[in-house]
Amino acid sequence: YKVIFKSATPNEPVKLIGYSDSSWGNDVSDGKSLSGYMYFLGDNLICWSSKKQDCVAVSSCEAEYMGLFAASTEAIWLRRLLESSTMPQQCPTILFTDNQSSHKLAMSRKLRGRSKHINIKFHFIRDIVDDGTIDLRWISTQDMLADIFTKPLPGPKFHAVLQKIKDFRLRGNVVD
Repeated sequence: YKVIFKSATPNEPVKLIGYSDSSWGNDVSDGKSLSGYMYFLGDNLICWSSKKQDCVAVSSCEAEYMGLFAASTEAIWLRRLLESSTMPQQCPTILFTDNQSSHKLAMSRKLRGRSKHINIKFHFIRDIVDDGTIDLRWISTQDMLADIFTKPLPGPKFHAVLQKIKDFRLRGNVVD
């Protein structure tokens, strides 16, 4: 039994692409948020996670930022795993988020004064964006595949997201 990872176009390296999402304070018993992410290698879904966050987020931006932290650490681990095999990643891993505030926070060092309440360990996202490990991109909420891991979706939305996950290989790799 062998898994074959292929690119959408011949002779193009197989890319690692991720989606990260969080729902803010959805646990009514303790106010904690739920984070979820998924990673595709080429057109194959290779890992996913849905987990309650360890601490209470005071804003949706903070909840999404903590979700990006979890997704980013997974990306680094996956990149190291791929490097030790035969598929080192030559370009940054694309990580999609649908929260504009957390996206801007991760991309800008100027907003540091407004985010001191967020634990310092989460600011490492900026470092891995700056060094080119992660290419963080904003995506519309309608296109966020990780929604399926973070919140109850009405039937039609659930089936639409599932179909997008199944059709991922038809869209191929993300291009600029």
